[in-house]
Amino acid sequence: DSQSEVPDRQGSQDIQTAVVRQQSEGRSCSPATSQPSRVGEGQTSAAQDVDRQLPTSVVVEAFKEAMVLTGSLPTSSAVKRNSLGGPSAVDYALAKWRPKKTQPRNAFIVLNIMLVAIVLGNLVAATTWPLYYLWWPYLCWSLVDNTSSKGGRLWPALRRADYWKQLADYFPVHLHAQVKLDPSKRYIFGYHPHGVISLGALLNFGTNATGFEELFPGIDMRLLTLNVNFKVPLHRELLLWLGICDASAESITHHVGRCQGKAGNAVMLVVGGAAESLHSQPGFYRLKLRDRQGFVKMALKTGAHLVPVFSFGENDVFNVLKPAENSAAERLQACLKKNFGFTLPLAYGEMGLMPKREPIFTVVGTPLECPHSPEPTDEEITWWHNQYMEALLDIWNEYKNSVAFNRVAGLDIGG
Repeated sequence: DSQSEVPDRQGSQDIQTAVVRQQSEGRSCSPATSQPSRVGEGQTSAAQDVDRQLPTSVVVEAFKEAMVLTGSLPTSSAVKRNSLGGPSAVDYALAKWRPKKTQPRNAFIVLNIMLVAIVLGNLVAATTWPLYYLWWPYLCWSLVDNTSSKGGRLWPALRRADYWKQLADYFPVHLHAQVKLDPSKRYIFGYHPHGVISLGALLNFGTNATGFEELFPGIDMRLLTLNVNFKVPLHRELLLWLGICDASAESITHHVGRCQGKAGNAVMLVVGGAAESLHSQPGFYRLKLRDRQGFVKMALKTGAHLVPVFSFGENDVFNVLKPAENSAAERLQACLKKNFGFTLPLAYGEMGLMPKREPIFTVVGTPLECPHSPEPTDEEITWWHNQYMEALLDIWNEYKNSVAFNRVAGLDIGG
């Protein structure tokens, strides 16, 4: 397993080197911020501990409602492998996941029908009298309405609907907290990896499918997405009812800002964005994080705590075809990303766009207690960004052998 661990250790060494370099050059933060403060205990350096793992019973317990683990569970010291040949705590190549008898596929069928209905509904409304005269004013209003940057229009009953739990049970998705969160604080969550469409982010933090409200009482979460999603009529209403907002500085400040945000408010950013979605492949975890510091800057400006979140299995639910270099498909992806901020990975699942049934285990890490710095310096931002990357590596190293079921390589934090 030594080859697969190189990215893990190298990433930690790079981070530590950067911190030491800052300190040696006299660029460390002020005394109030020179040392990271983490809420909770139990964290150790990624460089010091790279092989911690959850007991098998914890893993099985997490997924017992939707899946059962069957077959041989070797207890010998022999190297254990997952189904794609990577290392694991349990020999998952022999201990297969067997779905319990549920009807989660029906939920995805309904979801697909609902999304198609939204598209067809817009076409019908735009071309049918008298809906025509109602649709065009609505379209104009939706293009200028800024509700998406003002907290959305949360409809709690929709967010708690059992329908979302059926969706989560399809994979299944499990939400795990390392520590409890203080509802008197405000938080900015960073979600990794993006995957193709961030299904784990939607189900864990955009709905109550996995019990977020029970796991984190008093925390009012807003999942953030691209502003372009709120320019699609009807579709935007579904997002707003779920409390999903746009990922703008205005939106973040409104919800977690020191003056505007209330205690217990939190936002979730999928940090890697569209660029990271193109790297999504089963068994691999390639992030776009080293050059993403905007969310850290917002945490310092608002005084919100930074919470690293890693979703093991997010990349496993879709296969992604990489287009040939300079092909029409590659140029289209680049054009969409440049002009609209999103792109379309050439993805397919179990059957067309039906996702594969692979477990997603989402870990909410220990918060980094960032200070309030209305005008943070570049040195402060870089220092806290390094602390965040190391905290994310801590999560990876602690859980990779137990719940990264299909991994075949180490974590690559990327550019």
